[in-house]
Amino acid sequence: MSVPPGIFLKTILLLSVVTVTACSFPGPAPLAFSPAGGAARVYECRAGYEILARIDGEFAHLILPDRTVSLVYQPAADGARYSRGDVTFWAWDDEAMLEIGHETRMTCTLNPNRDSLR
Repeated sequence: MSVPPGIFLKTILLLSVVTVTACSFPGPAPLAFSPAGGAARVYECRAGYEILARIDGEFAHLILPDRTVSLVYQPAADGARYSRGDVTFWAWDDEAMLEIGHETRMTCTLNPNRDSLR
């Protein structure tokens, strides 16, 4: 049985588009900054502001000085970015950026010797 040339070409084109599209949308980035088992990590920011962060799959659970939030993974060009509502947490290597609302943005540094807040 032979396939008409027009249908063959359309099938090849469709398969090519599906393959390229599937390869263009990767899943969550590897969380190189997160230890195995989702252990809690403390990030120290300016003026004594501290964050306790625990990564659990596609979620980041943060304990901030004034509240606790669970953020959802968001694709990012570098590092791992989590966001929900007015809070965004973006971590890479031993640094993180915390954004609360549109005005509060602070750079924080991981303290590898701590796994809890004071």
